[in-house]
Amino acid sequence: MAETVTSSASPYLRLIIWSLGWKTSDSDTWRSEVFEAASSNSILITNIKMEFTIEHTWDGIPVSHEPVTVSLKSGNAGLLMEVSAPFFNDPPAPLGEPGKPFSRLWDYEVVETFFLSDRTEQYLEVELCPHGQHLLLLLSGRRRVWKEKLPLEFEVTRMENKWEGKACLPWNYFPPCINKFNAFAIHGSGVERKFEALYPVPQHELQEGQKPDFHRLEFFKQLNLKELMGEDWKQPESDIWKSLTD
Repeated sequence: MAETVTSSASPYLRLIIWSLGWKTSDSDTWRSEVFEAASSNSILITNIKMEFTIEHTWDGIPVSHEPVTVSLKSGNAGLLMEVSAPFFNDPPAPLGEPGKPFSRLWDYEVVETFFLSDRTEQYLEVELCPHGQHLLLLLSGRRRVWKEKLPLEFEVTRMENKWEGKACLPWNYFPPCINKFNAFAIHGSGVERKFEALYPVPQHELQEGQKPDFHRLEFFKQLNLKELMGEDWKQPESDIWKSLTD
């Protein structure tokens, strides 16, 4: 059985809850971790995912196609990220090998997620392409890349008009204390290039001649991974990020 809970923090976020089992007696045992979800009724659950729907362009205009969805799930080795998106095949595929990092992937058809610690302005940027290429960037300060082209387990299923991607983001890639998030999608060429955002720039912040900028960190919104991992979960330390300060 699945139950959908819409988060009060954002109309674009849904918590998808699977009640896969429940404890009927003290002798029952379950292999999967069970924890209590915060909702109107306490629910014992064995799996949960956050689902985000990108319904607007970067400047707040509703998209004219089936929206891109990004889902986050808990995983032992990292955060599991799934993408479901229309396949525009525009621009054409990058020349890089599928399954490998590709520089400047943002110039192609791509879905991006950003995981931010707003205290330090350190963040992880994840870019996934329907043709199988990917690009991961670690940034310390706005637009200040200090590490890139990190390896990634990423698989793509592509159909005529739709694609789905699955990636495992290692905890080692995340900066300490991530608490903010945004997601984006890009497709099209030339004047038809489209830039879409989960949390767009508010209308009152728009200025004449302004261009898309995915690094407007002040517009990112709250992400609480304990909703996925359980209230007792602590984000694993990252050797990669620790090396930045050593």
